Amino acid sequence: MADRCPAGVRIVLAGRVDRAAARLAAEWDRWAPAVLMTPADVCRAGWAWTGDIGASRWAAGGRIGTGDDILGVYVRIPVVLPGELPHLRRADRGFAAQETHAFLLAWLAGLGTRVLNRPTPGNLAGPDISRAAWLRTAGSVLGDDGGRFTGRLDVVAGRTIQRRAPAPLRSWFVPAVAERVGAGTFTMALQDGRITGATCWPALRAPARRALFEAVS
Repeated sequence: MADRCPAGVRIVLAGRVDRAAARLAAEWDRWAPAVLMTPADVCRAGWAWTGDIGASRWAAGGRIGTGDDILGVYVRIPVVLPGELPHLRRADRGFAAQETHAFLLAWLAGLGTRVLNRPTPGNLAGPDISRAAWLRTAGSVLGDDGGRFTGRLDVVAGRTIQRRAPAPLRSWFVPAVAERVGAGTFTMALQDGRITGATCWPALRAPARRALFEAVS
């Protein structure tokens, strides 16, 4: 039987084989109540959708709670694929995955600003844009002002984790990209001042893990 979750819980929503997410949730749970949630949890008993996100019930990680109990959610899965639901018959997994994705989209949207990045239909973790489009957007903002910086810019709730990153990148570039792409939590890679990569998921090193915890607090 699931335990009643205390108020003020933090949720990490991730795929079933995302070991980094499991370690993150476990670490958070040592600091304060936290739960790892996977799409398979949505298919199990304990959930109740009433149209009122605060009163709606959820169940994950052996715990059960209401929307009002949730302090914040960090999402590490873009879409729900059939492989996330191995407990269902293979013939049913495709349709169930689509339904689970749609439900999670509505559920996360109902939580509003408690979710780090606003979900979109094509990406539960943030903006529904391709890598190429993200690179074009970030590159157009940066122009020739990236200097010679080589490294990562891990951004959590609009704040750059790397203190060694040049001040101009932290002060104007990161906020401008966040506004353009519609996400406050992401990571970008630069090589000699040029954008070479971008995703919605900062590297889960110690500073980012703490920053993510604080962002959903």
